[in-house]
Amino acid sequence: MKINMLSEEIKMKADRVDLEKLRTELKSYTDKECNQLERILTSLKEKFENIQGEVLRNKADFDQFRTKEYNQLEARVTALEKRIAAILV
Repeated sequence: MKINMLSEEIKMKADRVDLEKLRTELKSYTDKECNQLERILTSLKEKFENIQGEVLRNKADFDQFRTKEYNQLEARVTALEKRIAAILV
């Protein structure tokens, strides 16, 4: 009942042209805001992909250095073991 009364009141106060103008303005505003959000999301996606690539490169570098360091450490320990074995014999 209240909805019908409000609807009739709106019809009396605002003519069709004003409602169309309002609808056009609202559509323009929402389109503009949606386009802006789409640009922001695209930018964030690109930044995320760049960071993800850097993380993968850093992980590969870290794995390479870790393997190199481990191999060097293993060689030093082996050399020390040989020295100790030579001293104890």
